[in-house]
Amino acid sequence: MKGEDVPDCWDVKFGNSYNADERVIAAGYDNGDLKIFDLNKNELLWDTNLSNGVCGLEFDRKDIIMNKLVVTTLEGNFHVLDMRTYVRFVYCCKIIYCFLAC
Repeated sequence: MKGEDVPDCWDVKFGNSYNADERVIAAGYDNGDLKIFDLNKNELLWDTNLSNGVCGLEFDRKDIIMNKLVVTTLEGNFHVLDMRTYVRFVYCCKIIYCFLAC
């Protein structure tokens, strides 16, 4: 639409790939939106906003039903989400980089 800011998608990952029938896609956007889509049902399963742009997504093991999703965002934050119950945050931590002078 004219005049609307459309968010850019910064990362996409397949998940729930434990068999040939199940598939979801997780998409993270520059505005902090995280959306999980079910490809079989062609519907949005879950979405939330993490306040900072989503830089990376990673599902846990491929041989089990989706369990956890790690999401990294701008400003050094990462979130571990429980994908079985859709609890928003299992962990929310900020990574602090320390540089030591020699």
